[in-house]
Amino acid sequence: MIARMMKTIMKEGYAGGSIFQWADEWAKKTWITEPFMIPYERHIYWHNAMDPEQNYGILACEPPFHPLGSEFDLVWQADHNDQNIISALYAKADAAYLYLMVELTGQRGLELFAKEKELALSIAIDTFGRQNGSNRLPLQGLPALPSGAEFLLQISGSGGARLLARPDYNRSVPKFMSNPGKDPSFIPVRPLVNRRQVSLQDGTIHPEIYADESKLHYGNFDPASTDYDSLSHWFVDDSGQRLYIRLPWLLLNVGDPSSHLVLYDQRPVIPQKDRIERNQIGFKKTEGFLFYVAVTNDGKLLDYQPRAGEDFKTGISPYLWPGWDTPSYRTRLKQGYQQVAETFGSIK
Repeated sequence: MIARMMKTIMKEGYAGGSIFQWADEWAKKTWITEPFMIPYERHIYWHNAMDPEQNYGILACEPPFHPLGSEFDLVWQADHNDQNIISALYAKADAAYLYLMVELTGQRGLELFAKEKELALSIAIDTFGRQNGSNRLPLQGLPALPSGAEFLLQISGSGGARLLARPDYNRSVPKFMSNPGKDPSFIPVRPLVNRRQVSLQDGTIHPEIYADESKLHYGNFDPASTDYDSLSHWFVDDSGQRLYIRLPWLLLNVGDPSSHLVLYDQRPVIPQKDRIERNQIGFKKTEGFLFYVAVTNDGKLLDYQPRAGEDFKTGISPYLWPGWDTPSYRTRLKQGYQQVAETFGSIK
């Protein structure tokens, strides 16, 4: 778009133009995301990948973690069994994303994006308060979870991938309570991104617009790859044995990953006038995240981990990433840089 606009400017005979934002700026914010970056004075310590204002630059400023060239932390490993489909779950965190890597046996991962297959993988994520959230998932035959989950990630070839949230812990409501529950209810996250407007000219009403933030995109999120997709959330490696996932912190209601703070407010309704105000929502420190994985085929339960006999294993240590007060980052020219450089270089 920058190159096209510059060509138009020169065609019309104007003196020139400048690029609005050269580098990504972590300190920026929009009204859509600002109320959830809490405490606000620490929002400069992390990169909100879901905030468009922070990602305008041609020069990317991003955490240095490389998903394929770095060590993940082992969260849990399944006991060896020839019938296992799920082998282990690993995690890693940086200033922008929570990364997960699920190891699968055989080439099961390749079936997760084959539309003709009915293999499905679910990951329940317990982000805080082991008694909060639901200990039941909408999967027939699956035993109760040892703790309550706030989020449910679902991946299948026929249905794609999405991250669902508990109804009482959902930014589109908005509620941030995550009460203890036994119902397997998880719903899409569809926050307001454009308020209702009335035209001053003719009184036409333009209704609110909501974004489907639950939908997760398939694609390679390795910047060094030729098929890199900056909007991607998950992909499977060529062996079909490793499923990689990255989730922006805000998608998990994390208000500040650098100090392990998650959104938590026991009020049934967040009081507001025309909008939620900055630092108005409560928060608490997480003890770490727990993950439970299940695999089904055409609705039939095939495997779930970590398990002990017929139940989920208890006593698993939660994953708690190192905090920080000084964020690390690296710079990288985005894919559009070359086109912009050629356009500006051609101007005489």
